[in-house]
Amino acid sequence: MFLVIKHHYMNKDLLSIMNNGSIEKENYPGFRLFFVDGKKDYQNQAKSKIDKKLKENHELFEKIDRSLRFGNVEKDLADDFEEGFLMRVEKSRREDPERWSLAFTYNELLAAMEKKQQKKENPLNSFSINEKLLIRNEGSMKTKKRTRSMIIFNQDKFSKIHVCLECNVRVGNSDISSDDTSYVRDGKNLIFEFQILRLK
Repeated sequence: MFLVIKHHYMNKDLLSIMNNGSIEKENYPGFRLFFVDGKKDYQNQAKSKIDKKLKENHELFEKIDRSLRFGNVEKDLADDFEEGFLMRVEKSRREDPERWSLAFTYNELLAAMEKKQQKKENPLNSFSINEKLLIRNEGSMKTKKRTRSMIIFNQDKFSKIHVCLECNVRVGNSDISSDDTSYVRDGKNLIFEFQILRLK
């Protein structure tokens, strides 16, 4: 009786594992997981750590799949992944709605998330600094490095100065403090206009 009940709840992916002794790549979507090379990635891991990683893998799968099926990918996942990567995910979903996840490994998703996080922590590309421009961090701590001070030497006495900041991620309006300037957007980039006050 017990075996019959147990068998009743088994799906084809679970039966495949029982027959082969391992999870084949094509079975991962059935478990709502991204592919992981268990022999390479988890070979020397403790069971509790493997369980934790599988849970995180499953939660990430659910988050992305739910957004693809019922949400707005750009809105739901823009904080975690770059636009180009999300386009790849959407393309894979269009090509194979049920097995789209086979195009990605769990490690690839983690690397994409890490890349996005690094860009969020440092949204400005490097500047070419010369005798007319000086940029410095507010301090040496990680949080202080996110704020930069800019000094512009206006030797030519322009009445207005425009500065284009090339950004590698879209910076939200709430993240911009433009006390004495105005700005416009050019894609991800920001163009600030400074009115020069002349001292009498």
